[in-house]
Amino acid sequence: MELYIFCSDDRKARSVMSNQSIDCVSALASFYLAKNYLHMSKEYAQVFFDSWMALHRNQKCFQIYSESGYQLERVPGQDIFDMLYENKLDLQKDGFFKRK
Repeated sequence: MELYIFCSDDRKARSVMSNQSIDCVSALASFYLAKNYLHMSKEYAQVFFDSWMALHRNQKCFQIYSESGYQLERVPGQDIFDMLYENKLDLQKDGFFKRK
């Protein structure tokens, strides 16, 4: 059984988790887990994603690591969701996504 700890969007708080044995997950990363472990279809997950994004009207972009893994870039949430279902992202130990 895998265990994840919910982490805030605070990069400093997340960086502490990279040295721990338990992985960190953000609210956005929960869609990655639903896709990969629950085999949730994109169409089904889109309903939940749209509802979640409606709660974040002031935040449309989120940070993900570039392919190099050293630089964070701001990407619209819908683009991240689409990249998840196109298998273009990996979930890092600190809860951030990284482009493949």
